[in-house]
Amino acid sequence: MVSKNDLRSLRNVIDETDCKIVSLLCKRAKLVCEIGNQKEKTKENIYHPDREKEVYKKLKKILASHTEAPFNFSSLESIYREIISTSLLLEGGLSIAYLGPEASFSHVAMQACFGSQINSISCKSIPDVFRSVILMDDRGHGIVPIDNSTEGQINITLECLLQFDLKIYAEYYLPISHHLLFHKETKLESIKRLYSFRIAQEQCREWLAHSMPMNKLEIIEMPSTAAAAKRAADKKDGAAIASKLAAQYYGLKSIANNIQDSPNNITRFFVIGKKQCQPTGDDLTSIVFSLADKPGSLSQILNLFAKEGINLTKIESYRQRDAFAGYHFFIDFLGHSQEGAFPEILKKIKKQSLFFKILGSYPRIKIPVL
Repeated sequence: MVSKNDLRSLRNVIDETDCKIVSLLCKRAKLVCEIGNQKEKTKENIYHPDREKEVYKKLKKILASHTEAPFNFSSLESIYREIISTSLLLEGGLSIAYLGPEASFSHVAMQACFGSQINSISCKSIPDVFRSVILMDDRGHGIVPIDNSTEGQINITLECLLQFDLKIYAEYYLPISHHLLFHKETKLESIKRLYSFRIAQEQCREWLAHSMPMNKLEIIEMPSTAAAAKRAADKKDGAAIASKLAAQYYGLKSIANNIQDSPNNITRFFVIGKKQCQPTGDDLTSIVFSLADKPGSLSQILNLFAKEGINLTKIESYRQRDAFAGYHFFIDFLGHSQEGAFPEILKKIKKQSLFFKILGSYPRIKIPVL
């Protein structure tokens, strides 16, 4: 058993260590302010996902050198997420638009990506996120879901990427866990009404079919999971599919946990903004184009990448609005649009396309393994 004197001694060492940590954080903050002043002079964007990626990479190496570290990198990353978030605030602060209200999965992704020291702007729809960013200065960004490992692409986001003059600036992957929330503890068979965001409902389709009385269940579609939770809390006449954070925000009980059909349910988010992120050496580029309806037109485009040995990480088609015969093709490939052979390749694609747009180049993020 540790004596009181031993505890006091250990706590004294912790206090001394805290003094050193605070002093170093103050020193770091002063350097951040100097960097912010330089960025202000050059009108450079204060948010640099390329720089953040470099910082986390170095931190991982530093932690690995401490062979007896009692915590893993995920814990260190969480600490530095808030340090970097505060640094961005010292440089002038960020405004981030997201699909709200609070406790939506977009809100969770925003906090995980940017930390808490930001000006968050809740929007009622994904198009509203884009409109909000258009009205901001260069420090404004938005975060929007683009696809899900279970349900695939999110069409409204694809439409907005076509419509608005904004760039994909970064990506983020968020593991998604759905929970059935109600205002009090109750049995599943007693639920007669369900408030649900359509995408969340689709991700829980099999569970709902096996666990809920679907023939007697009234489903009311909501614009987000958080909106569903808020309605369930306000009305107290139905359940909602939402996150555990939503249960905390709106005072609901979780009567069924982890009801998503796939244990590997991950949503990919794009951070959108007005500027292009600089190359990091490990980037993705997203483009969209449409082609004349003739044999071999798509294969000609794909061959341009194949000849240069460029890896395509995603290719999807999306039917053009009000056009049964027309399709847009969305492609993600490894590399930055401003480097190497890519400018020439993209020029050739544009020449062969009826429509062509570079959606953005951004640092590649490792997909989490659940």
